[in-house]
Amino acid sequence: MERGEKLTYDAIWNQNIWPSQRYVIWLRAEFWDVRYKTVEDGKLNWLPVADALFSNEDEAMKAALNHWDSLPKYTRLYNRD
Repeated sequence: MERGEKLTYDAIWNQNIWPSQRYVIWLRAEFWDVRYKTVEDGKLNWLPVADALFSNEDEAMKAALNHWDSLPKYTRLYNRD
């Protein structure tokens, strides 16, 4: 995402977009941040996929894919927040 860019309601909540698991990747200063969407007790949270930021966009994308791939198959395909 670009600096100042906001996710739209549709990008966060649309259940017709596959996969239902959502990730955001954006540049923070000189490093890349990757977060994934969770909803607990009706509250939206964006949690980091790693403890550290990534040095380039390619590493960030691979981290998001690896995180998604580590989820149980049912969660990846049928999770409905």
